[in-house]
Amino acid sequence: MGLKEMRKNRGLTLKALSEKSGMHAVQIAQYESGRRKIENMSLKNAKKLIEALDCTLNDLL
Repeated sequence: MGLKEMRKNRGLTLKALSEKSGMHAVQIAQYESGRRKIENMSLKNAKKLIEALDCTLNDLL
């Protein structure tokens, strides 16, 4: 399941995930669209998304 699917399954808008994770919405959108590769995400940002989405690193990758 991709990042966008996980976000939507949890009923979060891009803005809500941005606020919950502390990441910029544009940056999250770039990961969702594939413009930025999740595999290249910093551990700091990965941790923010994992906590915001209540998922594991494997789920995110």
